[in-house]
Amino acid sequence: MSSTTETQLCKWSPVAMLVLVTLILNLPVRAQDVSADAATTVTFSQQTTPNNGPNNFLSGIAGDATNDIWAVGTTVPGAIGLHFNGTTWKSVPMALPTSANMTAVSVLKPNDVWAVGYALSGQHFKSVIQHFNGTKWSVVPSPHFTSGEQLFAVKAIASNDVFAVGELNSQKASPLVEHFDGTTWSVIPGPPLQAGKTLSLHSIAATSHKDVWVTGFGGPVFFSVISHFDGQKFTNVAFPLPGANLGQIAAIAPNDAWVVGGKAATATTQATLTAHWNGQRWTVVPSPNATASDTLGSVSAISSNDVWAVGCGICGFDTGAGSLLVEHWDGTQWTINPTPQIGNGEIASGGILALPSGDIFVAGTVSGNGIFAGTLVLHGKEAN
Repeated sequence: MSSTTETQLCKWSPVAMLVLVTLILNLPVRAQDVSADAATTVTFSQQTTPNNGPNNFLSGIAGDATNDIWAVGTTVPGAIGLHFNGTTWKSVPMALPTSANMTAVSVLKPNDVWAVGYALSGQHFKSVIQHFNGTKWSVVPSPHFTSGEQLFAVKAIASNDVFAVGELNSQKASPLVEHFDGTTWSVIPGPPLQAGKTLSLHSIAATSHKDVWVTGFGGPVFFSVISHFDGQKFTNVAFPLPGANLGQIAAIAPNDAWVVGGKAATATTQATLTAHWNGQRWTVVPSPNATASDTLGSVSAISSNDVWAVGCGICGFDTGAGSLLVEHWDGTQWTINPTPQIGNGEIASGGILALPSGDIFVAGTVSGNGIFAGTLVLHGKEAN
């Protein structure tokens, strides 16, 4: 197994997340210790969410409206699918309920939802693509390889235009991009990769088929990649901090996109990273920190002056481990938005979803209340 694969497994593996939850119990430092702009502050509260067992991890959240939101993840073992109808979160059985690890979800409409992930098959991981037709989840045939493969992110642009990204598992992992044309999933050429290097893709965003962004990281010496698809091919785009740990992207328009992550603060700590695309170049934008080592893993945009990001304080992974850290961009600056302390520690592994209605959802995992790792969803709403 490649070093890239091992890093990605640390990001999503239930076993690794169990270890992280253990390490973050009773952290004393909270994001809300840093003052926020009262004009943009959203009050978050925990929503009641079901658990499929003692160990539950949400790894993706998406929705097309406040009454049609999906969160996916894994229990140990098996897939988790949760749906929010505007009032209540309900567990909806997914295909491969005892073997699949679902990592991401994308919602077009109530009867057209996609989720991706992977499942162990023999000695290798095999990718899993599932579709919800309004009634049930089912596995959709997709390409497989002898050495195995994993999918970590999905973006549905239209019913006949869906992308999924991940990695081909081999001694030297390579980027994997798959596309659904309304009938068939097929592999398309991914970002260019120099000989001798590995690369795993873990985030995707798009405004159209001709404006698709992906991020990834590789080795053997750690590096990050941000690449753009123009409808014909991927082109790697220069980034100001090539050694940064890039998380998710939010695409608003061809000349307006955000990426978040972490950058080195000292030899052993990280600081939050936010960068903006103006149609010509990526520029790092200052963002606040709440603790001695912070990072951001997920970003979601309502408009150019209303962007939300989530990560963590006292953490080492770009998806978040430790005290939750939520930040907001108002068109001028990033500020920290307070979050409540819940249980003994939280992981923002499922990311953040910001809807045009002003409803903001944060998904992840929480420990406490008799459950070692339980599903977590926070909700807040912007003032009208």
